[in-house]
Amino acid sequence: MQTTEKYGAREALKQYFGFEGFLDHQEEIVSAMLSGRDLCVIMPTGAGKSLCYQLPLLLRPGYGIVVSPLISLMKDQVDALIEKQIPAAFINSTVSFGEQCRIVDRAAAGELKLLYVAPERFQTDFFRNFILHTPPSTMVIDEAHCISQWGHDFRPSYWRLGEVIDQFNIPQVCAFTATATPHVREDIRTQLHRPGMELCVAGFKRPNLSFQVVNCSSDASKFAAIRKLLARKCPTIIYASTRKGVEQLVEEFGVTGYHAGMPDADRTEAQDRFMNDPCPVLAATNAFGMGIDRPDVRQVIHFNLPGSLEAYYQEAGRAGRDGEAADCILLYAYRDRYVQEFLIDLSNPPPEVVQQLYRELRRTAVERKSRVIEVTLGELLPGVEDAKSENQLSAAMGILEKAGMIARGYRQSSRGVMQFTGDLEELRLLNQLENTQRSRFVSRVVKHYGAQLRQPGNYTVEELANVAGLNPEQTRRVLNALNGECLSWNIPFSGRSTELLHPELAEVELDYEAMNRKREFELNRLGEVISYATARKCRQACLISYFGESTDGWSCGSCDNCRETGLAVRRAPSAGEQEIIQVILGCIGDFDGRFGAGKISQILAGARSAELVNRNLHHSRWFGALSQLRQNQVMKYIKSLEGCRCIGRIERGDYPCLELAPHGMEVLAGHARAELDVPEEPIRGRRRRESPDTSAIRRTETRVARMEHHALYDALKAVRARLAEQRGVPAFQVLSNAALAEFAERQPLTVQEAMEINGIGPVKAATVVPLFLEAIRLWRAAEREARDG
Repeated sequence: MQTTEKYGAREALKQYFGFEGFLDHQEEIVSAMLSGRDLCVIMPTGAGKSLCYQLPLLLRPGYGIVVSPLISLMKDQVDALIEKQIPAAFINSTVSFGEQCRIVDRAAAGELKLLYVAPERFQTDFFRNFILHTPPSTMVIDEAHCISQWGHDFRPSYWRLGEVIDQFNIPQVCAFTATATPHVREDIRTQLHRPGMELCVAGFKRPNLSFQVVNCSSDASKFAAIRKLLARKCPTIIYASTRKGVEQLVEEFGVTGYHAGMPDADRTEAQDRFMNDPCPVLAATNAFGMGIDRPDVRQVIHFNLPGSLEAYYQEAGRAGRDGEAADCILLYAYRDRYVQEFLIDLSNPPPEVVQQLYRELRRTAVERKSRVIEVTLGELLPGVEDAKSENQLSAAMGILEKAGMIARGYRQSSRGVMQFTGDLEELRLLNQLENTQRSRFVSRVVKHYGAQLRQPGNYTVEELANVAGLNPEQTRRVLNALNGECLSWNIPFSGRSTELLHPELAEVELDYEAMNRKREFELNRLGEVISYATARKCRQACLISYFGESTDGWSCGSCDNCRETGLAVRRAPSAGEQEIIQVILGCIGDFDGRFGAGKISQILAGARSAELVNRNLHHSRWFGALSQLRQNQVMKYIKSLEGCRCIGRIERGDYPCLELAPHGMEVLAGHARAELDVPEEPIRGRRRRESPDTSAIRRTETRVARMEHHALYDALKAVRARLAEQRGVPAFQVLSNAALAEFAERQPLTVQEAMEINGIGPVKAATVVPLFLEAIRLWRAAEREARDG
């Protein structure tokens, strides 16, 4: 890629996303995509994966298709892009046919850059005809592990994408996922028919996470361990393998529960509580986590042995996304493997269960005189005599779908029947203020659908929610409240519809060998989890090497195994280590209790993480001061200096921050010497880095801490809180603390002045900045009046 192209990418990064520079690994991926190469990118959640494909698609000619599995996440991503004035849209089962036509017309006219679709779209004649005549320049497959039967979330609709890519001659194909073993990566390339895809595995090292395995012989010993861990009040997730396990934890500890069997409203309430409570503790199955991004989770506890290391690292990795220290604890009992083996049996039903289920589906279709039937797994279960549970039937449904015998719809695509019974014009006038959820629903639905509401019509909750500007749960409540008042509403089928594609066939032709291979593979994955639990080497190095990232002798220095095997007698530091100690103590002294070991080590090692960039810490004069060390090496020195009482801890917020202890002040001043209890680390050559802008250093080094109790900062914080409430988003999405502090310090009076603040691009300048400028003007006027009076 040429220098001018790099400049264009950096310019667009600032213009549209408000960032001054790329995070670690982002620039090389963006560069490779812009050059047109096929990529298979394995990058953990929180490392800036989405930007790696959004930015190139924005800069390349034409439009790109992003295949995404979750409707809710798809909508969130598109909403965020539109907020940045990036032309994006999505097509899925919640979008009306008329709106789909308008979206594809925009793409054909060159008015869209990113089009998000669910994989099932490629099975519709309408969408296939569109891409035949208006092919995308690039197809991005997000959550690409779903394409592989060896992945932990196989989706049959993903499996067919290779045929689509071939049929429509897609020029560039890029696959992105957060977790994929070498086996899964190879399967992704094979299934997408792109064997030459370049591989990029990056960012799996998490030095701020401390992994630990606690041997427990019984549930009672597990409860005792959890009780001890919960004595520390901090945001915590406890994962259990089964719904019954979650309910046991809820009963034992009085914590919030979450699993897929709960009503939607209860799950939404549990998610909201987890995101908004200062120190929530949540017990959950693996149904919890997708799209949940609370950065300050300090503990993730696994009550049971997970089924695979992919699942474990993804769930454990929800801890410490703010870069600060966090603990990942696995409560290990060998007998837990029998629970996982039972779950593997459920997800790999025997052939007789698959055949019995197919016969029951055919019988139901004949009985209802339709090849498309709405029937729940619970209704099917009595007719499948060898099935153990609804979960096993669900897995059998997946086998039938992959075999091309059935096609399944989505819960969101189930349609209810609605008819307005009141006068439409009168209802529109009565509700035109839209000052309640009910009035907003009535006003917008009447305006959108018009006279067709006088007749019974089929609608999904999701499409009504999109029209009304409410979320699906709010829409359900409004429909139930208005039912019988000004409209009639017959609730849609709550499950997934099933279409028999070949009802004339009496039996299913099954690949028994492939079914056996899949079951053996899952048992082997379980064996790898047990090997991890019983390993005597660095826990995190085991995990990283499992995902194919080179450890190159790396060890975390903080897991239970590293702590047990790394103890050494205290010794005098070498001359080189004396310099390292001075830098660490000087940095901690300057930040004066603002940050914990995680951020201090990131700053000193020069890690371009999202957290540092968002808070402008990459402009600190300490950024990269120890770039010759890895972050985990810096962490080891910090812990050793804490052990010899050079560094102390101070509780601020939800994690312990570091401050200089009296002995550390003596060492920093050269009046005393520290002793270390870690082996001397091999030092790399210092990485070359750009000299930080000195004005940026002065602006950001201690800004948030200095302005935290300033009256103007408080006033701006109140403005931000109102905007966040109006938009229904967390406050940091309106404006970061660092940007807010810079507003308070610089006190800009014009939009042009405000745009000099890091993180303020054209979109924020046009939307939220004027409100902050007005708050500054009013504050300055009040200050003058108080001074003159």
